[in-house]
Amino acid sequence: MSSSKLRVVIDPGHGGEATGSRGFSGTLEKDLNLSLSKILQEMLLPRFEVFLTREGDVSLSLENRIAFATEKETDVFISIHFNADSLGNTNINRTEIYYPFEETGPSRDLAEKLYESFRSKFDIPCQFPVPSRYTVLNSQIPVRLLLEVSYLTNLMEEEKLKDISRLERVANIIYDALSDLSREKICIYLGFEIRDEEIRFTFSKPVSRELVYVRIDGKTFNTFYTRRKSVIIHTSTLRAGKRRIEILGKTIDGAGIPHVTEDVELNPKMDYFVASISPYTDHQLIRIKVLDKNLMPIPEGVKMSIDKLDASIRALRRGIYSPEDVGSALKAKKEISDSDGCFYILLGGLKDDIQIQFSVGTLQGRLSVENVAHRKSNVVGFVFDEVTKKPIKGALISCEGTTSFSNEFGIFELESSTDSEGENVSFCCDGYYNTNKNLTKGKPEDVYLTPTYNGVFMRKKVLIDVDNRDLLDSIAMRHSWKVSEYLTSLLKYAGGIPINTRKYPWQEVDDYTKVKNALLQEVDFAVQISTSKLSIKDGFYIFYYERSEESKRLAQKIKESVALKSEPEMIVSEYGNYFIIQLPGPRIAVNTRGLLTAGDFSEEDSAKFTALKIFLGLLSYLGFSGIYFREYDYTESIMGMEIRSQDFPISILKGRHLVLHFARPDSKIIVNLDGVNQLILNKPVEGTCIILPDGKSEV
Repeated sequence: MSSSKLRVVIDPGHGGEATGSRGFSGTLEKDLNLSLSKILQEMLLPRFEVFLTREGDVSLSLENRIAFATEKETDVFISIHFNADSLGNTNINRTEIYYPFEETGPSRDLAEKLYESFRSKFDIPCQFPVPSRYTVLNSQIPVRLLLEVSYLTNLMEEEKLKDISRLERVANIIYDALSDLSREKICIYLGFEIRDEEIRFTFSKPVSRELVYVRIDGKTFNTFYTRRKSVIIHTSTLRAGKRRIEILGKTIDGAGIPHVTEDVELNPKMDYFVASISPYTDHQLIRIKVLDKNLMPIPEGVKMSIDKLDASIRALRRGIYSPEDVGSALKAKKEISDSDGCFYILLGGLKDDIQIQFSVGTLQGRLSVENVAHRKSNVVGFVFDEVTKKPIKGALISCEGTTSFSNEFGIFELESSTDSEGENVSFCCDGYYNTNKNLTKGKPEDVYLTPTYNGVFMRKKVLIDVDNRDLLDSIAMRHSWKVSEYLTSLLKYAGGIPINTRKYPWQEVDDYTKVKNALLQEVDFAVQISTSKLSIKDGFYIFYYERSEESKRLAQKIKESVALKSEPEMIVSEYGNYFIIQLPGPRIAVNTRGLLTAGDFSEEDSAKFTALKIFLGLLSYLGFSGIYFREYDYTESIMGMEIRSQDFPISILKGRHLVLHFARPDSKIIVNLDGVNQLILNKPVEGTCIILPDGKSEV
């Protein structure tokens, strides 16, 4: 770099056709951004090298703005903006400062300094700096900020901004925050290297053990040390495989350390193994766990090979096995290690002991598996997915008071206490319709479970968030929490993975933590639920981020989904709160205030309807169709009984009508009589009552 002066790039947001926000009297954000940027450039030029990403009213992509600043070898990048409330609230007015999505570093240092400058010298509130995933903040430039000076949609503020002196005042505030900044005060991350069983992360300034924090895969890690400008972790303290290492904190002189996030790959060294054998009626499940020299499990994704399958010499001499048919005892295998560092082998039809030789990397192992007597009195079988034909792990299988779970190969065994030849066995698993089947004892049978909704939701991760604003309103929180509970139930039933941002209603979780956890868990969808009052008329709203086409498509699918014959109108609108903007993937926010004030439902059924509406939209987005519903007249004779279809875990009561939803033509109705006993009924004609078998009780 030719000059010792700090290099500053000022980015006037928007430009050209991208006008940005607009005041009520026609003031355009793009013009204010450019005017303020030029004033600030003049102020900074004596002390800094200053560049503007655009000098006139031209369109410029976000990527080109970053490229320009990078080419200039920029030290500080500041993007200038003026905000607007997406719901048209004319009362909101504040300054907002955003820095990169990190917990410590020079960007946050400057953001906090700018915050103090605005708070003490400007006449509107300043929000404490917020980490952000805005595109212009995503670069290797040491210091990056995005500044929303004020709200153009505030009538008084727009009028003030027509006076050049207000822009000069803002420029002076920014100048004061930057005035004593120098290259020597900025801590820069210089990279990492693995050498001599050490991982060394190096910075441009000296660091101290007491001021540095380390996380491994999101968890606090204390086994590290510092040496001058480096943070050092010994590889023996880490499990092999891909490890996400975060380093944050401050330097010795108090400067923020850049929040480092590195994915470090450590090659496993296989040294030991432990094995367990679980006998089934005529099968043996072998679990092999491989450990490294530090007795840590090897990482997921390592391959094992079965080198040889041998019968004992005795078995070969007696003719129990022939060399050719020993291999038929191997029924299934999982040769790739799971998250616990384990491999699995399934043997079946053993006539005598068998020897297994296997290898994992340089580790070679040998196991002897004994033949176990066939237990003819037990119920045994395999559980498979009807669509994929893959084994199902973790299915709950039960009969006559005894239960079991299917293992890695879908195999299960139930001890029977009756003298009958068979048992009526029930199968239950999230993501599959409940199934009952009569199985013969001692005879392994294959059982196929039908995935709910064709399996479109299987293993999909959905973030469910109750808006922080609801914390200020107990009624709003209660309703939103119920919506989240019903949506969680629906997603689990579909085989999805609901991830709730709160463990209980009144838990305080800031938006940054919500977004950070969602990114770590790589969610597929995000839904925010709110019942708090908006600045606009009460209604049933669904909001999406204007720059996300998939979010807009999801919002439209939810609006188009039909859960009732006569539904409250759902209004789709663009919106831009922190939760919606910062997350990737399809994400929406739902506000249900209008449902409560309208009084068409009870609070309970309003929550059910909202959850079902969102869920049906998600199903439609994923390509599943064919949902239909039936409305039945409702009487008080069996009030309190849980009544639902076989296809959905909830039903809705609206007025004097019970609404049940179905996904299959032959689905039936389930009536829970007392929490234990159930009746399974065929669907009656819509609009009639549901008659129980005694002919007396009605729904």
